[in-house]
Amino acid sequence: MKGTSLSLGTDKIFSVILIASSAVFYSMLGGMDAATSEGEIAASTYPRLLLIGVIISCGLHILSRNNEPNPVAQFPIAGGVVIGLIGSYIYLVDIIGYFLLTPVLLFALPVIAGFKNYKAITFSVLFITFTLYGVFDLVLNIPLPNGFLGE
Repeated sequence: MKGTSLSLGTDKIFSVILIASSAVFYSMLGGMDAATSEGEIAASTYPRLLLIGVIISCGLHILSRNNEPNPVAQFPIAGGVVIGLIGSYIYLVDIIGYFLLTPVLLFALPVIAGFKNYKAITFSVLFITFTLYGVFDLVLNIPLPNGFLGE
């Protein structure tokens, strides 16, 4: 039957890699602090929701029918580096802390993607870092990891 086979092109292979890495990251979030009082949201809730969204989106992409010819599979090096950086971030954020590690990650990601406007990247990094701090720590009362800086 034509069109019923599941073919894996490079985009679908990358989706499989994203599903696997998202599952690993999801399991790594198990060690994050749980909510301390009723009605409080755990620090791991938002990342878990994002990872579930990635898994569902990639799963739907894999199951979608694509009648285009499959290109030769090539693993994008930059994509692998980004996955490794995010995995390292998840592992190290409790040890090093949000305020030291997040700006490094947020600066590295656009540089890996090829952006060269370092002034705009720096402004964006600071804006996102402090906005996320304000939303999570001040508004939602979800403490961010302090790492070795202490409390």
